[in-house]
Amino acid sequence: MLRFISFLTCGIFFAFFLGCNSDEDDILGLELIEDDEFIIEKHQFPNESIDLIVTNFQEENISGSGTYSLLGSFNDQYFGQSDAAFFMQVLLPSNNIDFEADELNSEIKLELSLPYYNVYGDTLQNLNLSVFEIMENLTGIDTTQTLTTDNFEYSNLLTQQQIIVEQVNDSIQWEEEVVSPRLIVDLSNSDLGSKILSANLTDLENNDNFTEFFKGLFLHVDPQENGSIIYFDTNSPDCFLRMTYTKNDQTQGVIDFPVGASANTHNYFVHEYLNSEVFNFLQNEQTDSFVFLQSMGGIAAELDFNFLFDEVYSDWIISRASLNIPVYKDSQYDIFPAPAYLVLTEYSDSLDAAIQGISGGLYNEDTEEYNFIITSHIQKIISNNHNSVLRLYVGGKNSNPERLIIDNRLEEGMNLEVHIIK
Repeated sequence: MLRFISFLTCGIFFAFFLGCNSDEDDILGLELIEDDEFIIEKHQFPNESIDLIVTNFQEENISGSGTYSLLGSFNDQYFGQSDAAFFMQVLLPSNNIDFEADELNSEIKLELSLPYYNVYGDTLQNLNLSVFEIMENLTGIDTTQTLTTDNFEYSNLLTQQQIIVEQVNDSIQWEEEVVSPRLIVDLSNSDLGSKILSANLTDLENNDNFTEFFKGLFLHVDPQENGSIIYFDTNSPDCFLRMTYTKNDQTQGVIDFPVGASANTHNYFVHEYLNSEVFNFLQNEQTDSFVFLQSMGGIAAELDFNFLFDEVYSDWIISRASLNIPVYKDSQYDIFPAPAYLVLTEYSDSLDAAIQGISGGLYNEDTEEYNFIITSHIQKIISNNHNSVLRLYVGGKNSNPERLIIDNRLEEGMNLEVHIIK
């Protein structure tokens, strides 16, 4: 009798488990079931009979706004040429400024302070910087809707200067003090200082008037064969245009014109894949041994798990499903290392959506791979015929210049590992 009750109890448990509402975002017990509590079968895809369908494509309609402003250039054999430049507005420190400048003393020092955040690429290669004045007012333009490939009108070359990349990431002596890592761009020999001092009361009344009078700066560098791209924190209070001049009473006037908001900057980023490995792969609909990822309107990947719709998997109960993504270390990996994290999304109706219950995505330096736990989502594909298309991106795809090559060879490449309860 006790034995019958035991079997009956187990039967009720599994009937309840299998009969749970399939519309829920997860299945009862997922992530709580340990492999040693039940008989578990482990399956890995691709295998002898199943291929993972992975397709590379170039992203479109990527916003030029981001946490950081990117400046630099590099070329590598896999991803070709990447060039980063940015536009920035300069604002008033307060309304209705009165410079009280000595009109007879025309000596003006004008310096742009750009706080350093990070660098990606070959830091031994110097960069040749050019700074222009913007001719098109950015006020009123929704920079979150402008694209990385959108350009604005600029003219009036203000200065050219070499950037010694290795020196930018250290604290520097600036005037009488040691300041945090930054690039100081000297604009003193341009006519910009005189232009600002010539502003009338209306021009200096508020930021709307001032940004119409002085529309801002455009910074870019010459294309580099190797090179690097620097992240500047233009949201920092240490990002400003400093003007030093002589006042009427012969004292020194110092005014810092702030930048300080991502709405006042715009990243302009151009990829050129011709004569690169990526160009060759983009000509085909499906990659084989490699998968490519790159940010800033670069390369992303689409994965389709539609093989899970097959009737043979219809009774599977998943205890764990992980997407494992090993890194391929190419010859330039030392200067173009793996990004800190990747982003995996569900792709449906031409939109990305967050995957519920997902975890992981950080780079594991020990295993040299990324791992996403997507147990609930794989169960939904099997049980509910849920959308099977996922997309994979470099994390922070519109605020960094990173790139990644994924190993996709059959024996050791990207794979979906599924543990099922038997």
